[in-house]
Amino acid sequence: MKYDFDIPVDRHGTASTKWDNLANRYGRAGLLPMWVADMDFTCPSPVVEAIRHRAEHPIYGYSFPTDSCYEAIQHKLERDFHWQVEKEWIVFSNGVVDGLDVALQSLLQPGDHVLLQEPAFFDFFPLLQHHGVVIDSIPLAEDNGTWRMDAQALEKAYTPRTKALLFCSPHNPTGRVWTPEELAMVAESARRHNCIILSDEIHCDIVFSPHRHTVLASLGPDIRERTLTFMSASKTFNTAGLCTAYAVIPNKTLRDSFLAAQTGRETGTLFGYVALEAAYEHGGSYQRQLIDYLAGNVDTFLQLCREHLPAWNVVRPEGSYLAWVDMRNMGLSPDDLNRFLMQQGHLALKDGRAFGAGGEGFQRFNLACPRDTIRQAVHQAAAALKNL
Repeated sequence: MKYDFDIPVDRHGTASTKWDNLANRYGRAGLLPMWVADMDFTCPSPVVEAIRHRAEHPIYGYSFPTDSCYEAIQHKLERDFHWQVEKEWIVFSNGVVDGLDVALQSLLQPGDHVLLQEPAFFDFFPLLQHHGVVIDSIPLAEDNGTWRMDAQALEKAYTPRTKALLFCSPHNPTGRVWTPEELAMVAESARRHNCIILSDEIHCDIVFSPHRHTVLASLGPDIRERTLTFMSASKTFNTAGLCTAYAVIPNKTLRDSFLAAQTGRETGTLFGYVALEAAYEHGGSYQRQLIDYLAGNVDTFLQLCREHLPAWNVVRPEGSYLAWVDMRNMGLSPDDLNRFLMQQGHLALKDGRAFGAGGEGFQRFNLACPRDTIRQAVHQAAAALKNL
């Protein structure tokens, strides 16, 4: 099936967090939302059909993932990442952040130290603070707009109380797709310090050529046994509202601790299981077309910014549909920058300060939208800049 991602889909009136909740989050309605990481594209037809078929049965009671759902995950991980996993390694959760919450509860005590590379996904900070752990920040090295891991900084950050590294691959917000060599460095460092890795790999399916995603835990037996890998179909197939994700935990001791901490929690949803299986088994064509379209969106955004917003430094993301835009050359304070973007540019973006150290003066754009939306966003900002 051919998908036309240029067709706009009106999401107003659907209780969309992205579109219908702007007044609560930004203090004003009427902004062009390019902030939260969901897409303005319809889900793949096989996912819609699978949900519709299940919805025809008029009882929506408690549910569980079927064998075929587990098999879809196993097939997908082997097909796409050459990673063979056992069924019992797979543990479902209500979302990646929910899974990370369970992992922190199961593995750490208040006062333990956790390593975190910054800038970092903004939900990591309240999650770690909730568990009372000490965050040891490792700044990513910025090299002409490209963000790299600093091996020396990583090594120096370990302490005798370091228990875990909270890792993001591909990286949100910078869009880096870590190379096998970079991942091997992380793995070796964790081995030397007997450190557990919580690896958020939710954006693993959206990677632009020539880059390729490597699952950290697939690098070898040692790193596999000390890594909990968190994934979901939600970003690639636009099913975040179905609240279903999974962790792959090969180490039985770690897995049993996770399952014990998860007691009493929901672990996915009826329609989430159905959607995940359909997406992984029948969503390949959609995924390929989506990546091609998103690559075109990235090209369009970079070109328009070069032409109309030369003060913005935009580095091409290697993965995800998120663009990390450096606006420091505008000479505005972070508060003034936010006011300018909202009040003059009429844009709802994600303030870089939410991503911790290294985020000040940056804004994150979500490019998973029809291409005309990107053109509109740049033109709104450019028009506002003329009056600045």
